Amino acid sequence: MPAKSKHWKVKAACVVVKLFGQDRYLYKGAVLPDGVPAADITRLSNTGLIVEVADVAAEKAKVEQEAAEKAKAEADAQEKADAAASTDTEGATDAGAAKAASGRTAAAKTAK
Repeated sequence: MPAKSKHWKVKAACVVVKLFGQDRYLYKGAVLPDGVPAADITRLSNTGLIVEVADVAAEKAKVEQEAAEKAKAEADAQEKADAAASTDTEGATDAGAAKAASGRTAAAKTAK
């Protein structure tokens, strides 16, 4: 039975690795793809920028779940902000209409 290859996950905000002769930027939570040179893996693991993971599928599911929760929280916050802005705008419109009406009343009294 062949030995399982190690899988590595990015712990830092971003790392750069050589992959097929090109620099690749991998962001926090990404799993290093096959083909990353051993020298890059050693350098990144020795500096604590990547960590070994046992179950890549579970790690990917966890990262996707966290991303979905974050997106939902951001959407909820945006919805609340939009609702608050809508309420403020309606109040400002009512206040503006009242001010304009009082201005017309004052102008009519002055004209008499």
